[in-house]
Amino acid sequence: MRFSALRILSEGLTGNRGWRPHWRDPEPKSEYDIVIIGGGGHGLSTAYYLAREHGLRNVAVLEKGYLGGGNVGRNTTIVRANYFLPGNSEFYSHSLKLWEGLEQELNYNVMHSQRGLINLFHSDGQRDAFARRGNAMVNQGDDAELLDRDGVRKHLPYLDFDNIRFPVYGGLLHRRGGTARHDAVAWGYARGASDRGVDLIQNCEVTGIDIANGRVTGVQTTERTTDATIIQTRHRIPETKLRAGQTMVYQVPIPEPLRWLEPSETETRTMHARAEYGSMHVKLYEDIAHHGHIATTYDYPVIVNQRYMLRPSPIPKFDNPKLDRSPALMLFGAGREKRVYAVPPYTTVKSLDFADHPFTV
Repeated sequence: MRFSALRILSEGLTGNRGWRPHWRDPEPKSEYDIVIIGGGGHGLSTAYYLAREHGLRNVAVLEKGYLGGGNVGRNTTIVRANYFLPGNSEFYSHSLKLWEGLEQELNYNVMHSQRGLINLFHSDGQRDAFARRGNAMVNQGDDAELLDRDGVRKHLPYLDFDNIRFPVYGGLLHRRGGTARHDAVAWGYARGASDRGVDLIQNCEVTGIDIANGRVTGVQTTERTTDATIIQTRHRIPETKLRAGQTMVYQVPIPEPLRWLEPSETETRTMHARAEYGSMHVKLYEDIAHHGHIATTYDYPVIVNQRYMLRPSPIPKFDNPKLDRSPALMLFGAGREKRVYAVPPYTTVKSLDFADHPFTV
């Protein structure tokens, strides 16, 4: 599946019903030529370039959570090549060149924006250090401009230039620097690697590495869902059918479905006690009015035991049917509320819908 302006327009006009998963969800094989532990930026880019540059496709990436859910989704968004030390300078110079063509190569919007980067200096000593850094950047083949106070003011007139503690003396401008959405980069690499045959195995934690005669011969994982008694997840319910005696633990920021509609906790408790869920029906109806269908794709509200509403965040709505009459105990840990919400085994769980707009996946 390739993205294009025409494809986006076409999907927008037809209710976005033609999109498909961005990568495969394969069952792990018993053997691989290469196993990469960690489905973040480093792991996924390694898998992608192994497949693209070297034709190595019998590769698995094992991620204990979901792809892009670790540090790559939380680190700074700055993209730059303004490093000074040998090794770092060459590495980031080449990295920036990759960034500049990455969206076209991956056919994926990583939101890379070369809007420029200015590092401010606040003393004569810092100015000398930045001048040296800028010369190193230019010698490396990258861009750098040393700005005086007035030069910075032209770009950033809203700064407090006379701050007593940090007066602005000037700055080092790196025009090719910018920002990107780093978790989108991980997803773009995941899509490209999967298209080239790499297996991306999520919710699979590596618990040990087998070594014989100084060589790695295998890895020990938690992939055998049927053997587990407690399964922790952040975003999916396993494809393998759960069994009696298992406990599924979800990391859920706010499982209270009415919180975004009614900020008062006292009111939401009263609404639950009276089963007054009309406001949620109105929210879903607004989706229908705007899009012609219920456009909510994750965090889709459900009715538990024909009585109580629950927000099974952050699983996608196509996992909702797996909650219905599941033999496993479902626990939703609400850390911010210091509570645990539970759905007992074999409990009916129905996704909210309307007679003329039934729930579909």
